[in-house]
Amino acid sequence: MLKPVIRTQNGQTTTLPAFTIDVTGSTGYDIRTERFELQQGRIVRCLPEDALPDLYVTAGLINCHLHWLMLGGTSFPDLVDTIKNRPDEVLEQALENAARSLRNGITSCCDKGAPSYTTRRIYEGIEAARSNGKAITKTQYSPYMLVVSNAFAEDWCVHVETEADLEWVKKEWAETGAGIVKMIPESNFFPEPPHFKWVFDHALFAKARAYAQEKGLIFSIHGKGVESIETGIQARVDSIEHGLQATPEHLRQMQALGIFLGPTLEGFECRLNWSHAHGKNLVMAEYEWEKSTALIRTAAVLNEGKPFPNLIFANDAGSFNTPHGTLRELYLLRQCGYSPEDVLRIATINGATFMRKQTEIGQLAPGFAADMIYWTKNPLALEPEEWANLTDYIAAVVSDGQVVHLN
Repeated sequence: MLKPVIRTQNGQTTTLPAFTIDVTGSTGYDIRTERFELQQGRIVRCLPEDALPDLYVTAGLINCHLHWLMLGGTSFPDLVDTIKNRPDEVLEQALENAARSLRNGITSCCDKGAPSYTTRRIYEGIEAARSNGKAITKTQYSPYMLVVSNAFAEDWCVHVETEADLEWVKKEWAETGAGIVKMIPESNFFPEPPHFKWVFDHALFAKARAYAQEKGLIFSIHGKGVESIETGIQARVDSIEHGLQATPEHLRQMQALGIFLGPTLEGFECRLNWSHAHGKNLVMAEYEWEKSTALIRTAAVLNEGKPFPNLIFANDAGSFNTPHGTLRELYLLRQCGYSPEDVLRIATINGATFMRKQTEIGQLAPGFAADMIYWTKNPLALEPEEWANLTDYIAAVVSDGQVVHLN
């Protein structure tokens, strides 16, 4: 039987000794034998140990692109109707998904918004549940996804066609405590030739970007096509999502400017599987899967055999046919050539940096949140294929110093 991973004795709360996997350097990793002293949900001291422990421990994982209010279905109209008319049902399912995600080691995340203008009450319900002690993933929100006419998902997301529209959204961001601006500035897929057309008003885009910088909000764009990628680079956005038509030169520019790429490989794989099963949208699904995997294979060796370092764990959970709570995105990064230590760095250090919480989460050191995953095997020693079942090796998950899952 697994021993308790946290115990309090003589007024001191400490963790079980374990092999700490440290990937805080830009390359490589370090393994130390230690335990941690905890106070008020944070690490206050790292205590070296001589005995050989049974478990390994890493920082909790950070998923930088999911959608709690999107439930992994295949119909946007049905989802919007449910959000509008049965919000309690959506809240219940969102809380279940957030609890499962935490049990699988995702201790923090970025929610990139949901379709509809009526999401605010549900997000408030998620935060209230966590404040009342429910064990769910800590979340930074974008309550809406912003579009214009002719953009992808234009029928369901919040339109910003005028300055008055933008002013309304600014008010909502302020009142909801949003931490993220999420924009969809391009069209859906055009097959001949394959492209995604930029459709957002450039002046409004620039004003939204300036507002995000002024207020310290993360600014992310849905950018599959060349126009969106290049505009995002020029505007120095915080992240470009998908990046299908990015070239090696685009990646080098992003690297130089500190712009992150959220590849969403799992989302593309799930849409491809659905298309094959139903014989629909095959041209787009196959194009997106092929381009996304080719992009990450290129990224893995971008710098004379060394990887593009600015990837984040971003699987698009909740979007079309894409489930919540899985770690398959990390397996797919391994399959595309990223080393295990780089994947852990992507899913911890990079996520914390993207969220601007690099002094709070993402590593196991004094002053950081006690967000931890205890593993029965060293994840760095697993074969690439074993990463497909990564959750099988989780022994326990700790969030803010509380054991939330014990296997």
